[in-house]
Amino acid sequence: MKLVRQILRSCYVSYLLSLLALIAFGPNDAPSPITPEKL
Repeated sequence: MKLVRQILRSCYVSYLLSLLALIAFGPNDAPSPITPEKL
């Protein structure tokens, strides 16, 4: 049971990190000052 909780927590953390990366770099269609694709 503890293992399942650990896996869920790691998935949640990676999901939060991907959300933060989306907010920081922005999707391709949204205007944002930091766009590595257009540099």
